[in-house]
Amino acid sequence: MGTNPRFQSDSTDPHHESVVPTTLFRGGTMVVDGSVTPADLFIRGETVEAVGQDLIHGADQIVDASGLLVLPGGVDTHV
Repeated sequence: MGTNPRFQSDSTDPHHESVVPTTLFRGGTMVVDGSVTPADLFIRGETVEAVGQDLIHGADQIVDASGLLVLPGGVDTHV
């Protein structure tokens, strides 16, 4: 089974240690409060810590979100 190229580990930082897992969604189309804009999203555990363009954070996992909609804090209305 191959790996998904959208997901990668940040193994380049030897000092990166995280008790709570972190994820950086890079290059997605962010939908927040009715506004749509290209942005990155940094999450620590289950908490959104930063939204912005070209965020630089060491993360346990980096997701290539280009071409995807990102809805932080979104609620699935179909449930």
